[in-house]
Amino acid sequence: MVCGLVLNMIGGGAPWILLSLAGMLAGMVWIVLVLLRGSGFGDLKLLLTVGAFLGPINTGWTILYTVLAGGVMGIAFALRRRVLKHTVKNAVIGAHVFAAVQSADSLNGMVEQSKAGKMAYAPAIAVGVLLTWLLKWHGIH
Repeated sequence: MVCGLVLNMIGGGAPWILLSLAGMLAGMVWIVLVLLRGSGFGDLKLLLTVGAFLGPINTGWTILYTVLAGGVMGIAFALRRRVLKHTVKNAVIGAHVFAAVQSADSLNGMVEQSKAGKMAYAPAIAVGVLLTWLLKWHGIH
């Protein structure tokens, strides 16, 4: 994070530092997933660092592409472990439980008993950054 702030300070002065800070603030959207225990603080720190380098708009695009990539990777992960049906059933039940109870604590038991296990999200974040960069480079956004 500090590196992104310093590089933006050197590259553009105070206005670019503000963009870095705004990018970090945009990355804080991810805290919702951390609080719901769908992601860890390491992923949040990685997105804050991405925000410091990319600024708020590109961080928003990165989060969008990260969620899409994570969904595709999650399906592939569940297919590979042959637990896709079980995973979809748990997701539906978990959504109903969360809607009824309004507490992420109610989902802890489901996470611990999941047959699919946990999936690292850093690769999805890397894909999100790469897609943001490629699409921006090609003038798509």
